[in-house]
Amino acid sequence: PRVARAETSDISIKVCNNTKVTALVATDYLPVNYSDQNWWTNEGWFTVEAGDCAIVAHAGNRIFYLRAEEKGGSQYWAGEYGHCVVYPGPYKIQEDAKATTCTSGGEAKNFFRAVATADSGVYTWTLTP
Repeated sequence: PRVARAETSDISIKVCNNTKVTALVATDYLPVNYSDQNWWTNEGWFTVEAGDCAIVAHAGNRIFYLRAEEKGGSQYWAGEYGHCVVYPGPYKIQEDAKATTCTSGGEAKNFFRAVATADSGVYTWTLTP
C-alpha cells in the first residue's frame, strides 16, 4: 500500500541587489522534500553583484532566513533572528532547529525572517542602499 505523504513547498529564494556594492548572501532553510523538519540547511556566501539578481536556494517551507553583507565592507542586511554563519565561506552545514549554539566553526549572526505567501513560486528579497 502507498503511504500518504505531506506535500512540501518548493519556493525559489531570489535575492536582488539594488545597491552599488557586491553582496554576499547566506540563507537558512528547510530543503525541498526533506523528511526531518528539525534539520535545516544553512549555506553561504552567494555572491550577488550590484544590480543583479540570483536564486540562492530552493526552500521546502514558506519560512526561511536570509542575511547579506557587503563584500569587503561593513554594510549588512539582517533582522533579529540568530543563525550560524561560517567565515570566509563558502560553507554548507546542517543545523538542528533547536540548537542554541553554533557548531562547525560557525558564529551567530542576525538574519531576516522571510515568509513566502504561497507554497510554490519565487520569493524575492531586494537589497537597497
